Amino acid sequence: MTLTEMFTICDLCVYAPCLWQGSVSHPRRGGESIGGDEEMSKAVMLSVRPKWCEKIARGEKTIEVRKTRPKLETPFKCYIYRTKGTVSHIINGKWVQMEVGGTVIAEFICDRIYKIDKDSTDFLFKVGGLSVYKQAAEEKCGLCVAMTDDELHGYLGHCQGYGWHISGLKIYDTPKELSEFSRPFENCIDKVCDEFGCASCEHGGHIKRPPQSWCYVEKTRRADNG
Repeated sequence: MTLTEMFTICDLCVYAPCLWQGSVSHPRRGGESIGGDEEMSKAVMLSVRPKWCEKIARGEKTIEVRKTRPKLETPFKCYIYRTKGTVSHIINGKWVQMEVGGTVIAEFICDRIYKIDKDSTDFLFKVGGLSVYKQAAEEKCGLCVAMTDDELHGYLGHCQGYGWHISGLKIYDTPKELSEFSRPFENCIDKVCDEFGCASCEHGGHIKRPPQSWCYVEKTRRADNG
């Protein structure tokens, strides 16, 4: 590794706020508040498959890769909708497949978004005019993508992607229903609430179906008091 590459890696680590103390943010549970929530008026809901939810909950995945990003300045709040699927579980000493998902299970603060490109050798993570290869980002900066190069390529292809950095994770004691969330009213009027339009809204903006990837949301008072 050249001296220039070493400085680039160190500089990139500065852009990973949860690493300033040299550790990954730990999940919060229950009703713990996250500093600055009151100032964040807009939020995003992400659809995440069960296997990735497990890795996020265990702290093994701190970067959520998406093909697009919201038009919001960081930091902003994100809600994790766990999609329906099956997971292995032991019941009476036997492994069985249990259906899970269909609820909002956690929230986090996205405090940084990395652009993800690919050259002839590896994926590059870029932020603030700096760039570093995926392997170095994981080994030197502690960014946990939890996806192989083949998985990343299968998802992004040759297109640019975005790595949403997960910090301040809070896992709910009781999962929340989609009906506890609504899309911002002004976005429903403009038909631009996410990249797929407003087809999943009912009158008043309450969400009937989960987003295919992500969408802008607001919480109802019932969800805030839950």
